[in-house]
Parts: sequence; structure tokens; C-alpha cells
Amino acid sequence: MIIYRTIVGSQMHGLTTPTSDEDIRYITMPSLIEIISPFKNDEIKVRNGKGEDEESWDIAHFCKHLCSGNPTVYEVIKSHLYDRSFAHAETIRSLMPYAFDGRKILFAHIGYCEAQLKRYLRKAQHDLSAYQWNDGDERTCDETQILLGIPKWEEKFGQLQVDGVWEENHIRRVPKSIVAGYRVLAQAKQLLETGDFKPVIKDYSPELHDKLMGIKTMDSNSITWGFVVKHLDGLENGIKELKSFYETLPDEIKNKKPDIGAIESTLCEIYGIPL
Repeated sequence: MIIYRTIVGSQMHGLTTPTSDEDIRYITMPSLIEIISPFKNDEIKVRNGKGEDEESWDIAHFCKHLCSGNPTVYEVIKSHLYDRSFAHAETIRSLMPYAFDGRKILFAHIGYCEAQLKRYLRKAQHDLSAYQWNDGDERTCDETQILLGIPKWEEKFGQLQVDGVWEENHIRRVPKSIVAGYRVLAQAKQLLETGDFKPVIKDYSPELHDKLMGIKTMDSNSITWGFVVKHLDGLENGIKELKSFYETLPDEIKNKKPDIGAIESTLCEIYGIPL
């Protein structure tokens, strides 16, 4: 049974473009039979109108991820675009303060950013480095046809080998991954500093909003090695700055752990089980 529904992603952050998807997330509540039965189905999913699986968590796993500092579930619980018609929506949102763990928030958010660097930016930096002009000017993805792995300049430069062929969707992911990296670092700093964060980026930093929109709406064919290196360095420096910021926090923030008892009591309230 679905007990919480919300929209995250670009709509939540105020970074929508004409091509933006609607990222819907759900929290489900298995029945007591599903929990205690030896014949239970452990795979609990939510399907959309097309029969496709939507990302979802059952309430117990959601709480576990929240206590681990998972950036995605923090977005789910803080998004202002949630369905208020569900009876337990506000109760679920009240769980957030109980789940705070400063160290886990730090490392989970850094890990999310590092995943973007590893999956897209470092590979792009490596592959595009082979396609620089001898006079120092940079070629773009379009000029090398790196999307297809077939350089246009074979006659002038001889046969070039692409170290790792990039599909078009991978190149298009580079600006998105940069945006995600900057956004998650900003989210982490707010959480560590205040125990909360504003989901709409423009509400706390119009400058960051404009920067991320400029990156997100750029033509992916104009990506250069220099562009990738600039933001690779920017995100790596952002990680270092977040670690340094964490060390300046008082011990009561750095050493704070989740209130497991309060979380379990809230779950019992949702299930209607007396304590």
C-alpha cells in the first residue's frame, strides 16, 4: 500500500527544462501479513500506469536509508511537491530530525558526488584529452564526433583511436552529473549546518541556481576537455571544502546519532500498533 508520494529531481529543485522528466518517488507500507508470513513476497514495488517500476521503498527500508544519510531519501522527505492527501504524509516527514547522523550525512553525500565524478566526468576528461589541437585550442564533442567514436579529422591527423566509445546518452549525462554534484554538496552543507535544507535552490542561492541552469541547458555537443576539467576540479574542491567545514562543527553535531526509539515509535504509530 502506498502511504507517501512525492516528486523530486529538477521539478523539486527548480531546475526544470522543456525536456525534464517527472521523477516520482513512493514509500509503501507492507501489511502485517506481508511482514510476518513465511510465504511473504520480499520484493515490494510500485508500478506506474504503463506497468513500469517506479522507484520506491517500504517504510522500514526508507527509515534505514534515512539514518544512513542517503541524499536521495532526504530529497524524498523534504520535497515540497508531496501528496498531502495521504493520511501518514506529515508523520513520515516528521521522521527527518530523528534520523540525523552528521558523519553519515557527510560521507553519503560525498559518495553521491564521487559517483558522478567516477561515472561521467573522469571518463569524459580522459577521453576528450586525446582530442586537443596542437596550438592549444580545444575541440568539442561535435568536432570529433566522439558521440559515435568516429573523429572527423582522420585525413588531417591520421587514424585516431577513441579510448572508450561514448554513447550519446553518456555525453548528455555530463552536464547533469555536474549539476547533481554541486547540488548534493550544497544540500549536505545545509543539513550539517542547520539540520535541514531548502529543496528549491533559488530559495537559498540564486547564484547557484543560475550557474546550474547554465550548465544544464548547454548544448552537450559543445562540451570541451577544458569544461570538464573545470568542473571536475570544482567538485573535487567542493568535497574538500565540505570535509573542512565538517571539522569546524561542534561535537554535538558531529557525534549526533539517530534516535532509533523515536523512529520505531513513529512506525508503530503509522501501523496503529500500541506501544
